[in-house]
Amino acid sequence: MWRTKDRVARRPWVGLAVALVAAGLVFAPWLPIMLFQAAHTGTPWAPATRPTTALTWMLADNGGGYYGEQGLGAVLIALALVLGVFGYAVDRRTTALDLRTRREFRGAAWIAAFTFLIGCSVSFVSHSAFAGRYTAVIFPLLAVIVAAGISCFASRWIRFGVVATVCLFLSVGAFWNVVYNRTQLKALGDATALSATPGDIVVFCPDQLGPAGLRVMPAGLTYISYPNYGSGQFVDWVDYTDRNQASDPAAFAGRVLKDAGSTRTVFVVWSDSYKTFEGKCTGLIDALSAVRPPQLLMAENGGRYFEHASLLRFAPSS
Repeated sequence: MWRTKDRVARRPWVGLAVALVAAGLVFAPWLPIMLFQAAHTGTPWAPATRPTTALTWMLADNGGGYYGEQGLGAVLIALALVLGVFGYAVDRRTTALDLRTRREFRGAAWIAAFTFLIGCSVSFVSHSAFAGRYTAVIFPLLAVIVAAGISCFASRWIRFGVVATVCLFLSVGAFWNVVYNRTQLKALGDATALSATPGDIVVFCPDQLGPAGLRVMPAGLTYISYPNYGSGQFVDWVDYTDRNQASDPAAFAGRVLKDAGSTRTVFVVWSDSYKTFEGKCTGLIDALSAVRPPQLLMAENGGRYFEHASLLRFAPSS
């Protein structure tokens, strides 16, 4: 098309080329930031994900999320995508596949596939994690292809049944996402409020529990996060792995006990299941327990909550 002498035919491609160049120029100032993040930030909370695993997660998330019926929803989405790219109606009872793909949706399929493949490959090579929400950039294309897959049934009643089935699974996923308690921190905050007095200290270990915890914990307490001894309001992801591995739980516990003195109770919201914190929070608990006896107020419940943690109380010596 670029080499054609027809100016009318070339005009859209010229506009597209100009848009791509302009987008590249606007994006260029962000490259140093991206390189810095690749070197110092990354995704330390999870390991790299293979492209095939990422594909499975994407289909599951588009099928409604992580609930019991997600597997069936993901299968329906996958079948609809295949039909959207290759399927066509022969008659009211027959739908066939054309391996040459459907011309009107071929471009959308290629763009979605290459975008996903490039993103997953770069993520895997750079040891970065993957989440289904990262594929939001291709979701509109996937939605169009799924709709095309449903439309390749000639019978109106079959199309209606397929749409109803897909919507049913998506509705179950939407309902589950609304009612599912993603974090246990609200329950831990309520338990803390029952026994805490103004001025007591609450420690979040690791610091990733802090942002959610501060939204639900009672007011009037002192909040500290491990390992940087900050308030827990934010997580500093720069050089996160190196900083966590270099941290000293015993020294941190000593500082907490010094600040607590002989009158302030120490509460610890903790979990030892976080990547880059292997053994650190357990070491903190051991160091505090050597000075004050621990009292378990609530155990972590990973079966019910996505973000789960335990709550320990270290009362001052009477």
